[in-house]
Amino acid sequence: MLQRHLPRGDYRFVELVQRGQADWLASACQRGVTCDALVISGHFDDGTEFYTDRFDDREFLTMHELQQASCSASCQRPVRPAEEVYLFGCNTLKSEPRHVATAELARSLVRSGQKPADADRLSALLSERYGQSDRLRHVFKDVPVLYGFSSKAPLGPTAGLFLERYFQTAPAARSQAAAPAPAAEPVRAGSSMIAVPGLTEADPHASFQHDMCRLADKQPRTRKSSASCTRCRSAT
Repeated sequence: MLQRHLPRGDYRFVELVQRGQADWLASACQRGVTCDALVISGHFDDGTEFYTDRFDDREFLTMHELQQASCSASCQRPVRPAEEVYLFGCNTLKSEPRHVATAELARSLVRSGQKPADADRLSALLSERYGQSDRLRHVFKDVPVLYGFSSKAPLGPTAGLFLERYFQTAPAARSQAAAPAPAAEPVRAGSSMIAVPGLTEADPHASFQHDMCRLADKQPRTRKSSASCTRCRSAT
């Protein structure tokens, strides 16, 4: 839908997925693909991978691959776009932790001498830090804005219909200038779509991102390149 309506001369779409090639993300890294915006569309129900329900398509994108690419000094450009990321999938920006500290942990802390209030507070802190909440904010570190869903998202055809209606009714000047941010408004209406920034070093949980990278990446990390991006739109 975006390809159909955005001016061809202003936007270049780069399809990252290579059909039948399992290492398509690694291939994009090797080619040095650099993007202004990234669109990822797929089911994300359990939060472990983006996947399709089409039997003839076997391509998928796991959180592990995204974390490795984000943390790798040699593979950040496709997953660290300069402007924005669109995550069309359920629970992509769900803030609640996927795992929480059990009540037994709080009871163990009390038995070890902690006051009940302190034990509850520590359990909550452990859940917040290690419960794998906001994981995609960690992956897309320093990206100015991420669009995604805090709970259930509309299926692709429905989201596409909303976008179609937007482009049909938007003033010509606005649609001609649309980096897709304005086009997200009709999808956001009546849904759980939200917009948040990627994680930054100023975030209280920035240190957890460092922990994630130490586990996900075996290569030394370097600072993010300051090279300017080409005007392209990348989509999986």
